[in-house]
Amino acid sequence: MANPEPEKARNARRGIFKRLIFSALAVLLFLVLFELVLQLAGLVFGRAREKGIAPGSRVMVCIGDSNTYGLYLKPEQAYPAQLEKLLRRNGKNYTVINLGAPGQNSTEILNDLPRIFRKYHPAALVVMVGVNNRWNVSGQDENLAQKFLYGLKLYKLVSMVYALGIQHDSNWVVRRRDTGEIIVHRGRGYPVTGNEELRGIQRRFIQDLIKIVESCRADGVAIVLMTYAGDREHNYEVPNGLTRQVAEKMGAPLADNYAYFESRLYAPDGTFNLELRNQVLFEDIHPKPPGYGWIAENLYRVLINSGIVE
Repeated sequence: MANPEPEKARNARRGIFKRLIFSALAVLLFLVLFELVLQLAGLVFGRAREKGIAPGSRVMVCIGDSNTYGLYLKPEQAYPAQLEKLLRRNGKNYTVINLGAPGQNSTEILNDLPRIFRKYHPAALVVMVGVNNRWNVSGQDENLAQKFLYGLKLYKLVSMVYALGIQHDSNWVVRRRDTGEIIVHRGRGYPVTGNEELRGIQRRFIQDLIKIVESCRADGVAIVLMTYAGDREHNYEVPNGLTRQVAEKMGAPLADNYAYFESRLYAPDGTFNLELRNQVLFEDIHPKPPGYGWIAENLYRVLINSGIVE
């Protein structure tokens, strides 16, 4: 008579295997559905923020990441919409298009320029980008597998959450922020595995900005580069510094939003107006509506002084 124990054990193992397969398929299905939801949400929000071009107006395109998009805010509160109101209030017939996208890097902007030029025929392009280059490598020397992976919104979401979650002791950051071993952003240090990798990120960003300027000039599109707003504790040190270098090297107009905010948030003796800072910036340094008003004012001044807007 056969011993029933081995049969029981086999059935138990088969049951465990089936449950594992079912669980794996369920997780995979959830991830696929979640990705579809994220892609659909991106399309819906993108279409909702699209605007028509006013008859007879010139077009100005503002492109960048969440700091251009207007994270947490309505479209009319971000700086492109406030800039358009300022232009029209001063008799300048412009339609300002907001093409900011949360998480966008400089390479994605560079690669999208031909489409932007074909679709909008802009008279001017305003670019504020760089902070996401530390984690988003989409568009950079990709093979087919990488293109698929980097195109997934779920991958970008996980990458951004991971990057924002890395924190280090503030004294360690202060001690090492100038050694070339970390990128400083929002008061947090993001370690890079080796100086060469850090230099590679910086080189790529510089090359992208230069190519963006050159592409605009080749197509007869005026360009303005912009730095991120912030305060002395949260100063976007790397992208702002590199943007200033490229603007100087290429002779491109620069709207230095950080300097503009600093001049208003700090008295000549260095006293910091925390109450005013909280009125214009969220805790994570994204601008609030009044902060976007400052950016629009600063950009308008540069547009007039550079002769881009007459």
